[in-house]
This record gives sequence, structure tokens and C-alpha cells, in this order.
Amino acid sequence: MLDTIAQRRSAGDGTVSAESSIHIPEVAAADVPQEVEDALQPAETGMLDQLRYTGATAASDAQRVLAGDISADEFDDLISQLMDSAETQFHQLQDSTVAKLKSLGQQHPDWQRTILSAFNAVSDLLTQVLGKEFGFLESLTSNTPQQAGQVIGFFSDLARHLEDAWSQILE
Repeated sequence: MLDTIAQRRSAGDGTVSAESSIHIPEVAAADVPQEVEDALQPAETGMLDQLRYTGATAASDAQRVLAGDISADEFDDLISQLMDSAETQFHQLQDSTVAKLKSLGQQHPDWQRTILSAFNAVSDLLTQVLGKEFGFLESLTSNTPQQAGQVIGFFSDLARHLEDAWSQILE
């Protein structure tokens, strides 16, 4: 089931999808064992690190294109590379998290429903954040003069949203 949740995020072409999963009852954050929270935590940390890196890099590259140091085509290529890297990291984090959670589920069969519910909620959140990030980056390539000054703020707000929503799920 964990694989199903993770795989629904990946279309055949490798892109990330936010399709809703089968219904899994939600579990209160207080019911999530610490070991499960610990297994999920690297996914949040990894996404936050990726948002900081992508935001700083996109802001710098946007300033470079505005200053004429790189062409619009070069900027588009750099943004595409950032998106590809973010997507690769997302899939790696998902795979790593699934492996840890499967092991916990085998060790503690009574936790399996809780594990599924927590992973489903976290996976939905991370997919939503990645979708917002990609939407902004795609918009940035076509509206660079208007949005260049908004990059750092956007990524800071998105990271804050991730942290707040994560705490609603697990803390």
C-alpha cells in the first residue's frame, strides 16, 4: 500500500502527480508513534533544504537574466534543471521513506494503519508543495521582470506553509 501511495505521485513520464489516493482514515497526530515521525522527518527536512536551494538559485538566476548576464533561453534551461533536480530529490525522498516505513510496519503490524495514514497525508502535502513550486518556476520563466523580486518571498512562504502543515499532521 505504501508503494501505491508513492507510485500514484509518479506518472508514466516521471512527472509528479497530485491525484488523490484511495481513502485512508486520518489518524490524530498524537497517535503517530515517534519512530514513524522519525522515519518521515527526512522527507520534510529534504524538501525544506530543496526549497531553500531552489529559491536562492532561482532568485540569483532571475537577477542574472535581468542584468543581461544570461539569455532568456539559458534562464529557461537553468529553471528546467532546478525542476528536474527537485523532482529527482522528491522521488528519492519518497523511496527512502517508503523503505523505512515498510520496515516499521513489519516490526509493528499494529502500526500499519497509522503508518499508511501518516504517509498518505505527508505525501499529499509534499506533492502539493512541489506543484506550487513548479507552478511558480514555470511562471517565473515567462514573467521574469514582474516576478524576479518575489522569488525569495515566495519560497520563504512556501517553506513556512510546509512547516505549518507538517506540524498539523505530525506534531
